[in-house]
Amino acid sequence: MLDFAHGILRHRKLILITFVIAIVLGSFLALKVPVNYDLSTYLPENTESTRALKEVKDLFGDALPNLDIILEDCDLADVLTAKKKIAADPDVVSVQWLDDVADVTQPLELLAPEYLDNFYKDGTARLVVALGGKDFRHSLERIRRNLDQSPAKPVRLRGEAVGVARAAVSASSEVSHVFMIAVPMTFAILFLVTSSWFEPILFMLTIFAAIPLNLGTNIFLGSVSFITQSVGAILQLAVSMDYSIFLLNHFGRFRREGDKVEDAMAKAIAKSFSAVTASALTTVFGFIVLVFMQFRIGPDLGIVLAKGILFSLLSVLFLLPSLTLLSVKWVDRLTHRSFLPRMEALRSFARFAVRLGPLLMIVVLITTLPLIKAKNANHFLYGMGSFPEGSQEYEDRRIISQHFGEMQDLILLVPQGDAASEQLLHQDLEKLPYVKSVISYDGMVGYQIPEEAVPKEALNQLKSGELSRFIVRAALPEEGPLTFQAAEELRALSAKYYGGEARWAGAPFSLLDMRDTIQADDVIVNGLALLSIGLVLFFSFRSFSLPFILIFSIEYAIWCNLAIPYFQQESLSYIGYLVISTIQLGATVDYAILSAQYYLDFRRRLEPREAAVEAVSMALPAITPPALILSVMGFILAHFSTIPVVSGLGRVLGQGALLSLATVIFLLPSFLRYLDPLIRRSNLPASFTLRKRERSDRQL
Repeated sequence: MLDFAHGILRHRKLILITFVIAIVLGSFLALKVPVNYDLSTYLPENTESTRALKEVKDLFGDALPNLDIILEDCDLADVLTAKKKIAADPDVVSVQWLDDVADVTQPLELLAPEYLDNFYKDGTARLVVALGGKDFRHSLERIRRNLDQSPAKPVRLRGEAVGVARAAVSASSEVSHVFMIAVPMTFAILFLVTSSWFEPILFMLTIFAAIPLNLGTNIFLGSVSFITQSVGAILQLAVSMDYSIFLLNHFGRFRREGDKVEDAMAKAIAKSFSAVTASALTTVFGFIVLVFMQFRIGPDLGIVLAKGILFSLLSVLFLLPSLTLLSVKWVDRLTHRSFLPRMEALRSFARFAVRLGPLLMIVVLITTLPLIKAKNANHFLYGMGSFPEGSQEYEDRRIISQHFGEMQDLILLVPQGDAASEQLLHQDLEKLPYVKSVISYDGMVGYQIPEEAVPKEALNQLKSGELSRFIVRAALPEEGPLTFQAAEELRALSAKYYGGEARWAGAPFSLLDMRDTIQADDVIVNGLALLSIGLVLFFSFRSFSLPFILIFSIEYAIWCNLAIPYFQQESLSYIGYLVISTIQLGATVDYAILSAQYYLDFRRRLEPREAAVEAVSMALPAITPPALILSVMGFILAHFSTIPVVSGLGRVLGQGALLSLATVIFLLPSFLRYLDPLIRRSNLPASFTLRKRERSDRQL
């Protein structure tokens, strides 16, 4: 390994040139990576809602309505004029209003109340639009501008397209804002835990070099989700910072022992290689298991995060040594006294932590099952979530709901040819309390009229030659128990007449399929994460018991973390819930690994309690900085992101890092101490030799 390390240092100029070229290329490619803001597109292709959406597009040539446009204080002529303007927009696939379902030339008093309630009330019109295109931001801006209402009567917009556009704006603007806050705070933490003012600059340069490499190679994925775009670089920075700290700490130690600069760095690379690589692999395996999620947001996020850790590892092992040797004079010139507590102070705190351990173990035994039940009983959100209060989108949605209530446009496709079943299904749908209108061939035309007598344009909207289409407008919230219950009820009702041949499309059904898919992924993803990390720990420690002890310590922190929203009675994004289970495990199990390694080293010559105290005192300076950085990054995301999914993920990430740090400091040492006989007996080779007892535990 020393020869390999010296080889890196001999070619440091070539390494620097290679990294500079790769960074420039990666930065250029990163700007070309498309970002996907529609969560429903990550559903498996075999789900009912996905197949239905494809059939609507292929057979009827249009898209599902995804936008409500509200015009206030307008007469019928104003609405018809506005409808023409909307229809002329290149991204508008279709636009529907009252004139599509009723004769608006007759007095409004003669029209069916359900049509008026849906489309025109008290001088306020609701137009239902199917918006296509790739960037809803520009489409919505253009529609607002073309309709040209006065500031006193602004155009109000609501629907999935608005949520997608908001996510696009937030993801593109907030990432840079988060970095502007996160980077100075990370520097502040690094300044406190290093002995030179220049070392934090080396750390940040090293990780920032790896970020464009990761973002640029996303081009090979085709696109990335807005969630990945929002959190990928932040997590890469936060999770991999400890690799740099670990290597430079060894470099400083070897220099203090008298080695020359290049020899000290070669020894540091050799000494750090196995530990840093093992640490990176546990994190990579924690992320890569997301690939096995059926909901494809998992593979999207998992591949990018795992790839980011590998690029960070390469940057630490190759770029950081080269940068350090080139700037070692600055490192020495800007040396400052350590701000870390002295070792005796750390030992005093470690004794307190170990003394507290038995009480905490009792607490763990009592609370484990309640915490697991609490985290599973959370109220979960599966969609984009709500808009922040005070935003234009929030205000538009509030005002539209006051006029027309919550409204969802749904499409039902059934096999064509069974007129009796269509008639009965139409009648049953109209009886449902939340269904406000049903448009079908039987309701609009009636099967007593031959299809040949129906205008082709109208016929093509309701029949494709293979399938008949029902357009159902339902008073349902965007997400919630009522929405899921209604989606299940509607599927059961259509199955009564058509079995599995009936297919529903619409936001409630996409959410229902999303919920079922993500919940099915839960057991698979968490099981694979535990198995893969457990295997890495087994081969690292060659122990049957230590993997269980270390993983349980971090899992307990995860259970505490995910139970907090339940006790606070707050909603939790299920995507965040599922992803954090693997991210927190993969990112923070390193703290437990380092602490356990110190314990085993000290246990060769000390009693269990003494070894636990020394392990805590030695691990504290090493694991606290990365935990604080990860926590700070999480809380910054939570505070500044206006995307509920991203904000929720940041909150549980910030909490999780602190909880993992706490369990490793206060809980793990007691597990190691009291399970010491089990650890010794379950190791493949003897990991340590029991020292003859010289003092009792009470003396410490």
